[in-house]
Amino acid sequence: MNNNDKVKEELLTMLSEICGQLDELEGLLEKNAARTRKKLMNKQAEKMISCYGKMNDLEEKLIKDTSAQGTYTNTRSLKLELGY
Repeated sequence: MNNNDKVKEELLTMLSEICGQLDELEGLLEKNAARTRKKLMNKQAEKMISCYGKMNDLEEKLIKDTSAQGTYTNTRSLKLELGY
């Protein structure tokens, strides 16, 4: 019986150590995931800003080209339609 108690205590100790290691790993994974998420969001924001700048440049060029030809019309007008 004494031997069984010793084995149980060893198993409990090993399981406790594993539990502690898993808790530590969980914390590291959460930090890493948060860091990675932040990096991805920053990259996406940079790409969106870049696209926004390119789109503005193209709009300005289009306005400049069409106004030079005298064919510019306000392309920002809103058309409303009734749908049934």
